[in-house]
Amino acid sequence: MSRRSPTAANRLAIASLLAAIGLWAAIVWTTERLAWDYRGPSYALLYALRGSMMALATIAFVVAFALGVVRQRRSRRVQRTCMAALATVLTLTLCEGVFMFVPRSHNVGYTLGAQIWNRYYWRDKNELGYRDGPHVAVPGRKTVLVVGDSFTAGAGMARVEDRFTDRIAAERPQLHLVNLGRNGSDTIDEYRRLEAHPLAPDAVVLQYYLNDIEGAAQRAGWPWPAFAPYEDVPCPVQDLLRGSFLLNWLYWEFPHADGADYVAMLDKALNDDALLQRHLADLERFCRYAEARHVPLVVVLFPFLTDPEHCRPTLDRVEAMFAAHHVPLLDVGGLLRDVPVRERTANACDAHPSARVHELVATELGRLLATI
Repeated sequence: MSRRSPTAANRLAIASLLAAIGLWAAIVWTTERLAWDYRGPSYALLYALRGSMMALATIAFVVAFALGVVRQRRSRRVQRTCMAALATVLTLTLCEGVFMFVPRSHNVGYTLGAQIWNRYYWRDKNELGYRDGPHVAVPGRKTVLVVGDSFTAGAGMARVEDRFTDRIAAERPQLHLVNLGRNGSDTIDEYRRLEAHPLAPDAVVLQYYLNDIEGAAQRAGWPWPAFAPYEDVPCPVQDLLRGSFLLNWLYWEFPHADGADYVAMLDKALNDDALLQRHLADLERFCRYAEARHVPLVVVLFPFLTDPEHCRPTLDRVEAMFAAHHVPLLDVGGLLRDVPVRERTANACDAHPSARVHELVATELGRLLATI
């Protein structure tokens, strides 16, 4: 068998190197197109394609090194440089593969780590689409409907047992707490879901957060802004950040202004008197719901966890409205005084309540519910 000429080996080395680079470009492109549908079969397809292409790219890099460096007997300096480059590529590839399986929740959920987190921990839903057990009455136990948004659903909580609803249920077996938490829900949507729920409650808990005014704002025609991830980097870098699990993780290790427009609009809405009046009217419907059915209503009011005094005038007006209807209210802000800011949220990228905050809420809310 004849040996290939140095020129032919060099050509094969260059072809292998270009193939490896092309495969990595395809990996980034594939991730960008498929990684966002984490609830469907495309995520399994993504992992199969990604794993195969990463293996092929690794082989191509090794072949390029063997043919272009080892076979050609390059100088020791060139060999060491190329060996260091190959080792770096292989290490980054290994890290990329590892971070394909590292979950981390996020405020909104568009990071790759959040996609993994959701696939690991947000898969079980009941017949009504809630992250909860079957919504059926339990003989001998009082039914408490707990309606809210992602705070109630347990965003950021890998174990549903850590949510305040589940903690209360475990400590007070006489109560059957039914979790009606749904991500992204606002006051209008929460009331609609409460009214449509098939169970007749013995008590209702409303979990409130300041962005629940969003529904009233949209109904009033406010142009509500979307979140804008990755806009602080050039477009080619955006594609790379969206397509690499490793780089995506590193990028979100630092704060970014992806929600700046959203927060600015929320502040504006909370300080608009006419809109706030609409919002209070929407909240008042929960009082009328409870009064018409002669069941107690309890409100759990969550402020901004990292700054409980932000928009305090708005919180005071919400509290005053419920107080006028003699509705007991748990102000979570008062529970946070002895909790360091970093321990109040799920993680640095996720401002949902931490397990510790859920525990504090469960203790105080459990005391309020013990009297029903």
